[in-house]
Amino acid sequence: MTSNASIHPAVRIVHLKVADLERALSFYRDVLGFEVTQRMGRQAGLTKPPPPSDFALTG
Repeated sequence: MTSNASIHPAVRIVHLKVADLERALSFYRDVLGFEVTQRMGRQAGLTKPPPPSDFALTG
């Protein structure tokens, strides 16, 4: 019998609504090390591998 104890679920995509998009981008990019992958007006996509974790911010 095999054990699944080593399998850990992960959050892959998170969408956050923020009051100040530029401030949130600075935090996630400069402090937490996320990479901005796209900008669309008041929205931005970020990622941080490995494993891939994706964020969408809406300001």
